[in-house]
Amino acid sequence: MKNKEPTHICANCGFKGRPVKQTKGSFALELLLWIVFLIPGVAYTIWRMTTTQEVCPKCKTPNMLPLDTPKGRELEQSFLA
Repeated sequence: MKNKEPTHICANCGFKGRPVKQTKGSFALELLLWIVFLIPGVAYTIWRMTTTQEVCPKCKTPNMLPLDTPKGRELEQSFLA
């Protein structure tokens, strides 16, 4: 069973929780490139697979910091105040 305790804080919105993985780009464009142009479709798929990032589930920015770091603790205190 996964631990549900918050591990990160968002520097943008103050959300405390776990970041989620987000893939850059568009699935619709990827599908179109595969159907119409095979080689660009492959290149776009590879690019999308290599550019995943962890983002805040609330505001979708990649500004999540671990709570167990000095900056994370400082952010937590600033959002509590």
